[in-house]
Amino acid sequence: DPDAGYIRRIARNRNYIIFNEMLSVPLTPGVKYFARVRTDRDGPLASAHFGTGCEMGLGAAQVAPCTELIQAPAYGHSCNETRAFNTNNSFIYAQPVVGATEYQFRLINAQEGYDQTFIRNNYILQLKWNNNVAPMLQDGYTYNVQMNVKVNGLYSGFCPSSCNITIDNSGNRPEASVTQATGETTLWPNPVRDGQVHLNIEGIRDADQQITVDILNIHGKKIFAKEFGNSGERFNTILDLSSDIASGVYMLRITVNGKSTVQRLSIIR
Repeated sequence: DPDAGYIRRIARNRNYIIFNEMLSVPLTPGVKYFARVRTDRDGPLASAHFGTGCEMGLGAAQVAPCTELIQAPAYGHSCNETRAFNTNNSFIYAQPVVGATEYQFRLINAQEGYDQTFIRNNYILQLKWNNNVAPMLQDGYTYNVQMNVKVNGLYSGFCPSSCNITIDNSGNRPEASVTQATGETTLWPNPVRDGQVHLNIEGIRDADQQITVDILNIHGKKIFAKEFGNSGERFNTILDLSSDIASGVYMLRITVNGKSTVQRLSIIR
């Protein structure tokens, strides 16, 4: 946007871009942008010249659309499912809205008297906090989740939702056994700014492991994959991410001997 100093670059291995892929620093509906394209057809992308530009933009939204948690079988499905509370691997995901700059997650249990709203700048909420932030979710309770999104300064309001989340901290959940098998995972820095992210896994149960690390975008498309062999209860490495991976929020899937767990990964260019 030459009038406001906005500049955004995003690389894809196809000749089009989907606007809701631009989760970090998204376009603002109603604003005209000047867009240009370059390719790596004749050599490295970094040395290629941009072609002739044109004006483009998203129409200004008159009403912000409703959204809710992603439903199965789509990637990131969270609607009417079970989650643990206060673990590193417990997230719920809303269906992204093009141009949204704020997502409000409202968790309600009328019988318990629970009604809390959590504000995020993306479509992901980690179910992990302490009493200084908000009352904690209780084991065995079910919470209705409503969403309110902000697009172009307009809020959708909390739309009625049939999506519930049930808390189960018993350790009998499938994902609980996966966490025990794959160990506890730490990523840093997160967000990633220089293209390198440290991955550390502690407390792996199996003596010898085949470890696969995949990074997937919002649509579930794999944009990074690497395999490792490891022995012992600890694994650490540095992942070098291509400069072609655009800013945004991604899912990092770690598979240890066939059992997977997922972490959220933010990239800022």
